[in-house]
Amino acid sequence: MPFFRLTLFLFCFLFAITINAQKVNFKNYSIANGLPQSDVTDAVQDAVGYIWFATQGGGIARFDGNDFEVFSQEYGLLSNFVNSFYIHKDSLFIGTNNGLSIKTKNKITNFKTPKINKLIWLDKKLYLATNQGVYQFKKEYVTPIQIDLKIDLSNVLDIQYKNYFYWIKTSNKIWKSTTLNTKSKIKASSLKEFEANFNEQKLIINNLEIDNSIKLITHKTFTDRQQNTWLLTNENGVYKSASSNFKHFNTIENQAIKEITAVHQKNNSIWFTDTNRNLFTIDSLGIRFVRKNNFKTTAIKSDSDDNLWFGSQNKGVYIFRKSNDSLNFSGFDIERLHSENGLSTNNIQNIIIENNTVWLVSEKIGILKLAYNFQQNFVESISVFNQNNGLKNQLITTSLLHNNKIWYGTLQGDIGFIANNTVTHYSRFLNKNTTISSLSFSADYLYIGTLGNGIWKTTIPKLNSPKPIKGEFLSSKNSYQLMVDAKNQLWIGSEKGVDKIEFQNNKISKSTHYNANDGFIGIETTKNTSLEDQFGNLWFGTKNGITRYTPNENKKTLIKPTIHFENIEVSNQSIDSIQKQFKNAVLQLSPAQNNISFSFKTVDINQPKRVEYQYTLNETKSSWTSNNSINFANLTSGNYTFSVRSRNASKFESEPTVFTFFIDKPLYQKTWFIAGIIALVILIFFLIIFSFFRRKQLKNQQKIEKLTLENHLITLEQKALQLQMNPHFIFNVLNGIKAFGNNGNTKELNITISQFATLLRSLLQNSRKEEINLSEEIETLKNYLDLEQKMNGNFEYTITTEVDNIATEEILIPPMLVQPFVENSIKHGFKNVNGRVSIHFRTKNNHLVCTIIDNGIGIEQSKKAKAASKHTSIALKVTKERIENLSKTSTLEIKELAKNSYVIGTKVEFKIPLKTDY
Repeated sequence: MPFFRLTLFLFCFLFAITINAQKVNFKNYSIANGLPQSDVTDAVQDAVGYIWFATQGGGIARFDGNDFEVFSQEYGLLSNFVNSFYIHKDSLFIGTNNGLSIKTKNKITNFKTPKINKLIWLDKKLYLATNQGVYQFKKEYVTPIQIDLKIDLSNVLDIQYKNYFYWIKTSNKIWKSTTLNTKSKIKASSLKEFEANFNEQKLIINNLEIDNSIKLITHKTFTDRQQNTWLLTNENGVYKSASSNFKHFNTIENQAIKEITAVHQKNNSIWFTDTNRNLFTIDSLGIRFVRKNNFKTTAIKSDSDDNLWFGSQNKGVYIFRKSNDSLNFSGFDIERLHSENGLSTNNIQNIIIENNTVWLVSEKIGILKLAYNFQQNFVESISVFNQNNGLKNQLITTSLLHNNKIWYGTLQGDIGFIANNTVTHYSRFLNKNTTISSLSFSADYLYIGTLGNGIWKTTIPKLNSPKPIKGEFLSSKNSYQLMVDAKNQLWIGSEKGVDKIEFQNNKISKSTHYNANDGFIGIETTKNTSLEDQFGNLWFGTKNGITRYTPNENKKTLIKPTIHFENIEVSNQSIDSIQKQFKNAVLQLSPAQNNISFSFKTVDINQPKRVEYQYTLNETKSSWTSNNSINFANLTSGNYTFSVRSRNASKFESEPTVFTFFIDKPLYQKTWFIAGIIALVILIFFLIIFSFFRRKQLKNQQKIEKLTLENHLITLEQKALQLQMNPHFIFNVLNGIKAFGNNGNTKELNITISQFATLLRSLLQNSRKEEINLSEEIETLKNYLDLEQKMNGNFEYTITTEVDNIATEEILIPPMLVQPFVENSIKHGFKNVNGRVSIHFRTKNNHLVCTIIDNGIGIEQSKKAKAASKHTSIALKVTKERIENLSKTSTLEIKELAKNSYVIGTKVEFKIPLKTDY
């Protein structure tokens, strides 16, 4: 027994040493991965993060962590045989067999030289070590340097500077000099002296814990910004260091280990099986093949006596009992529990051993509880939990023991547990018809893995409403394995590798994804085949072997990601071609240049597929996405600021990179144009209005002028009529005056002359007026009638007024409005009768009414007489028009007066609007 304890101690010690002395894993990239050629001579990383590889025959290749992009002679390189790189600012200097090629963005510039073996930057100058001496690059040209004929004509392989000397290595000798000037004094050196100063690469390669076969073909090493070590080989492409935390077991004695179906820890050993039905174990002595079973294993468990229990897919349960205490694994006594000796099913998904109880979980018929006698090794009784006693869904997908409860998940999203022979079942616990694929517990939470709907968590012991873990912390929505380790970190296995989620104060503080780039070479995990052993190592079953993760502090440098614009296009035209449109770092675009697209990139060599981007255009922010390009079509005019940032798998965010541009307004939207259009419209409108009113005004003016002219003519005519008294009347008056003079009747002569003069004076005065008062009109009528009486003497007249207490001096009337009717009565109405004329003025309803009545022959006889004498009374016609034009309400009525069918006279009556001078 002491020997056994010593053996166990040594076993654990060796196992611990093995854990802490892990070799660095390397992942190979070759032609199969897209590398254009297997002989890689140099590597360099640019400012964006791309790694460039120089090959012998395949040109150069740019690597972003996932894909290679090849640039060769077809692209413009001088040669596909590339020997050396140098990067300065945004230019990649490429030393080839035919000379120097310089790649700046998408442009290649070439300088033909002898074969370049190496590019060296010394003293802020770029030197070219060629097979015909040393050259120097000087912006626009490349020129040879004359150092010494022993060097100028030699095949120069390298130039270094150290300890105040320039060391020049040629194909057959090594030289050193204090300068590289013309005619330098050179001294011969030995290879031993050279290697004493420049032997870092060889030491690095020798110290790497890699296979000697890889060391022999390695040209040099290269370390990128994420502290990955790259091995550049001359036969098998490049190798990239992966995390030393992972160790993958996928072969044994040159035989491949297939998909892992079950994993179990027994004492200090890890036992596992694959789809080829092989049983393996791993301990401090390494991995060993145990045996090939005749059944497909679905679960492995061990009891307190170290017996192994195997659940099978179709053959029930196998119990392997050790027949002795040796390390020879061939000595098993095998027993079997199956449908023929008491089990209700042979399809066993999981085995859980708790004290004297063995739980067998099947996929379809429920859960079997076996009361097992471990002293005598037999089943005492079997209980079945199915739909008959609370297990509402028998399609179980996962199960485990926690706090003396058997927990399970189902195909349709149910979870539940069995405790004290009672089933507690939660149907559709996630409120989704989704398969629950895995379960795991921490101190406070139950984590629920699904197929297609990510990871959920709920509190324990009381199960509250489950909450999903945000998808941004997961590499996949599928969970094949779920495990909470001793540090309370949640591990999730999926088809893409594993995710580690760390918590702080029950909140996610960090998420890390591991795949082949990080040493998790198996990549796709298998269902419920993970565990944590007693040493804190984590084991994950995969599709091609099993992987061990050993926690340690040798973590890779986590750097903040950077993001760069790869291309910006305006209306499918690169901005490189419109550089002149920049003003104060703002791109000035025309209204037609309103389609702009951005392509941006963050290079993460370790996790290239887990880089996410978020952009902002002015105030509009996008969600995080893996898409690294965006197109904006038909943007409106205005100022725009586009910014984009990225984050890596660890959720470290980059500083945003910003691009500002301005889209000018279309001509029709410019303020001055709109103002001009408005002004033009207003002007046109004004001109139209002005023209309209002008035409209206001119038309009115013409009307006014016409009416004025007509009125003037009428006035002149009226005045002429006023001055043109009846010639017979004037003739008679003058003859009467003459007769009075001949008769010596001086008194009558004087009176007549005085009356006639008064009448003429009033006619002359009133002819200049539009209106006179009624009193003046009556006075003029009296003078006229008095003279007519003296000349004819055969009529009488009366003039009366009835004007409602209005003084006749205040009533206005057009001059000579009544005289033509009175004259007509005297001239044409009195024939062989004693004439009588009565003139009456009265006011009625705001009108002045004038009535003239004579006892003449009547209007009809008067018309006949006029017709016979061919006399036309113009004055009477004009007077009628004057009355009609005074107002719409002015009226004129002329009618004969009759009695007993005899005409006894004529009545003329008219009314005009009453006007006063107050």
